[in-house]
Amino acid sequence: GHSAEWDLVRGYAVLFGGVNAADSVLNDTWKWDGDKWTEITPAGPGQSPSPRHGHAMAWNDALGMVVLYGGSGVPDGTGGFLSDTWAWDGLAWNLLSTPGGPGKRWRAGACHLAMVDGTILTGGADGAGPVAASTWLLKVPECAPNALLCSNGDVYTCDAAGETVTLAQQCGASAFCVATGDTAACLQQVCEPGK
Repeated sequence: GHSAEWDLVRGYAVLFGGVNAADSVLNDTWKWDGDKWTEITPAGPGQSPSPRHGHAMAWNDALGMVVLYGGSGVPDGTGGFLSDTWAWDGLAWNLLSTPGGPGKRWRAGACHLAMVDGTILTGGADGAGPVAASTWLLKVPECAPNALLCSNGDVYTCDAAGETVTLAQQCGASAFCVATGDTAACLQQVCEPGK
């Protein structure tokens, strides 16, 4: 099915994707303001995730955006599993580069976890079976808006002492980094069996 999440900044629910009565997988975006549904069409190409269902959505307070992860592009969920991460800014979906992330997930759960100021992704299936014991955290460092993405792919930001460090140094060796525009985030694995 589709997924929806409340956008705390813009004050409406965001709904994305799903499967319609004709068994077509959708990639439409809608908002619910408490009174009516309105379809939102991003202005340009590449500003919306591919058609999908069974994706996870949750609010991310540090980004100030709704985050979408994974899903399946096949109506019955027997394949076409996805592993991309998108963030809704009120006008368009922004693809976040997340190499080495949780991997393909369908019907995973996601929620904002205020105590760590991040978004948790857990469970779901990846085509080989359930991955219920795997949990991940999408977290934005406090000084991430000042991050710089360099041509070699490293993302630099500041640490607590104001020193310039890579996000991998800031977040630890178990983290990998994502960047979009002037927003950078660390997606850090919380736990995975056998590690």
